[in-house]
Amino acid sequence: MDDLLKKYYSKIAPVLAERGFLRKGRMFGRIVNDVFQGASIEKLRRGQAFRECRIEFGVWPLCEGLTLSRCLDFCDWYYLRQFEVFHDYAVLSVPEKITAENAAAFGAALGRFLSVASGSVKRDNGDCFSWAYEPTPDSIDACVAELYRFVVTYLMPFFERADSCSTALGEIISLEKLFNSNRLAMLQEMCREDGARTLDGVLWNDRRKLLMALRTENFDLAQKVAEIMLSSDTDAYRSAQEHGFSNLEKWRASVEQGEELLARIQQRDKAYFRKTLNEQEVRSREELALFIR
Repeated sequence: MDDLLKKYYSKIAPVLAERGFLRKGRMFGRIVNDVFQGASIEKLRRGQAFRECRIEFGVWPLCEGLTLSRCLDFCDWYYLRQFEVFHDYAVLSVPEKITAENAAAFGAALGRFLSVASGSVKRDNGDCFSWAYEPTPDSIDACVAELYRFVVTYLMPFFERADSCSTALGEIISLEKLFNSNRLAMLQEMCREDGARTLDGVLWNDRRKLLMALRTENFDLAQKVAEIMLSSDTDAYRSAQEHGFSNLEKWRASVEQGEELLARIQQRDKAYFRKTLNEQEVRSREELALFIR
């Protein structure tokens, strides 16, 4: 066991606490206006020489009818490491020793932080969007310094901008476009093709975006998302039929619910959505009461 989490909480907690975040386990969360914001640190692989950690974060509409377990189970998260492009470190000058003092400058140039007290170099796992560190005091201090830089430089400004359904919707869309742009830049630098074949990186088959659009009565966007979600559910149902899967009722029900939802959106049924979303928001506030000061 190392002291990474202890030092991380000691350094990060004051920054988040002054902005109204409360801690539950590895997560710092807060309710602001009609959204819940959360960030959690996760320790990944443990090796004899190197270890890895990453920070996950997200913004959820309270009108989703959130539960505490839903917010703590690491689903629908983004990764803090995605804010910067992962550059090829081969052309960079590696400090003889990476410390908490020079970590920020080196990490900014590298784009992918390596806290290596011995002077050797190990790339972190880009697929996991993680930071690598050695289980030594100097290396842990350097890693925490870089985590702190990302939290202050990127995470807090994002949370301040995405402080309601009306602002978070656009911020999340812009965030996904940025992360996709960074991903494409990294692939180009590595001379690799884009296997995802995405246009803009935005995940439109997303219930959070749908609910935020409905909460702000942006019915044009809500209809677009609902149509994409319905198309996905319809394809899944047809595939289940073709392959003879059991429990077809599950897929059929999803399609029927999607059709009903789309019809209400097309009818601009404001009264229905206001009532439904308000009820779900009340349940979310009750479930997440421990994050309210």
